[in-house]
Amino acid sequence: GTVTYAAAGAAREVELPDGSRMVLAPETIAVVAFTSGERRITLERGRGHFTVAHEARPFRVAAGEAEVLALGTVFEVSFAAGQTRVALI
Repeated sequence: GTVTYAAAGAAREVELPDGSRMVLAPETIAVVAFTSGERRITLERGRGHFTVAHEARPFRVAAGEAEVLALGTVFEVSFAAGQTRVALI
C-alpha cells in the first residue's frame, strides 16, 4: 500500500517496513509505496534524510523531475521552489 508521512512543526523519524530509516525535516511531505519490485518514496515538498537498508529491491526517491536510485546508502533529497537537490552522505 501507500502511506503518506508529514512532518508539521518538527522533524519526524520513520522506520520503513524494510528496515530503512527516513528523517523528514519540518514542513515535509513524503509518500511511501513499497511493492515486491521496488521501494519508492515521492517527496512532495521539503527535505528527507534516508538511510537505506541493503536488499535486492531498488530504493527510489522522486522529487520534482528528479529521481534518486539507491541499493543501500545514506543520502538527503530536498525539494523546494521547484528545485531538487541531492547530497550523498
